[in-house]
Amino acid sequence: MFAGFQKDQCPVNGVSISYRKGGTGPGLLLLHGHPQTHVIWHKVAEQLAEHFTVVAADLRGYGDSSKPPANDHHTNYSKREMARDSVELMKALGYEQFAVLAHDRAPAWPIAWPWTTWAPCNAWCCWTSPPPWRCMHKPMRPLPAPTGTGFS
Repeated sequence: MFAGFQKDQCPVNGVSISYRKGGTGPGLLLLHGHPQTHVIWHKVAEQLAEHFTVVAADLRGYGDSSKPPANDHHTNYSKREMARDSVELMKALGYEQFAVLAHDRAPAWPIAWPWTTWAPCNAWCCWTSPPPWRCMHKPMRPLPAPTGTGFS
């Protein structure tokens, strides 16, 4: 599994994110769903690495990534924080632009991306999940901050 990939940790956004990285080419971030880890990508990661530099990360609270204690409003486990972790991870690895392939609940994190623009993400694809409701009409545009949606 993950032949030719390095396994490492990266401190971002107050947590340590565990990831595997392999291949060459444009950056491609693989995000798992609930209750999985980056290992769900083991059957496709090596093939993707023939065309991309693949980063398969464990979201905060999963796998070998940090599991910070929840605060009163659970905001440190919000989609917004997971989005920030993902962007900061890719920037720390040297990718100002990257594509995202996400599974299950992970595709919802672009909803929580109003604190930045879509500039870092040059392609986005979700698997086994419909596009998040706010992203269906303009998935590659900056989104306003969600209100009354339960996202923080």
